[in-house]
Amino acid sequence: MKKNNSSVSVKSKLWFYVLLLWDYQRGRQYPKLLINAPDYFKEKVNMCIYSQQLRECYIFSKCEDDLIRQIVSKMEELTFFPGNYITYEGDMDETMYFIYRGKVEMYREEELSATFIDVLQEGQAFGLSQGLFRSMPQEYTYCAKTYVVILSLRRSTWEYLLEYFPASKKSIFEWFEV
Repeated sequence: MKKNNSSVSVKSKLWFYVLLLWDYQRGRQYPKLLINAPDYFKEKVNMCIYSQQLRECYIFSKCEDDLIRQIVSKMEELTFFPGNYITYEGDMDETMYFIYRGKVEMYREEELSATFIDVLQEGQAFGLSQGLFRSMPQEYTYCAKTYVVILSLRRSTWEYLLEYFPASKKSIFEWFEV
């Protein structure tokens, strides 16, 4: 950042974020050893950590174990602090979000304000339709109420897997048939 002459404001915000991460995670990070580990080992570790979260989501509840194992390996852990926005109404990010830890506020955007809708808890998910279908905008704005750990799942990283699991594909999309 020094080389690129980044502004003092950007540097201070980054430093503040790093300090918050350190305070909340107590230095816990995904170990470097796992980043460089073989895929099968990373999948096993991620299954232990995240598979229950995915299994409890109604659209994945009837999916085959092998599909769940592969989808879990595509999930990304994101950290948000109180007041951080996760996604905005109208965003077309084609991503599902699973609340692993913390509480998330849900708002409907209006011209000059936002109307509070609900608070989502650990174990809940949002953006399911957006993570399954192309070019579908987020219906609400989501903001971290507390320290939040989100597992995100971008459609482009896992949709190709459905071709190998037709029964699971059918059970997932049955939820969205009218």
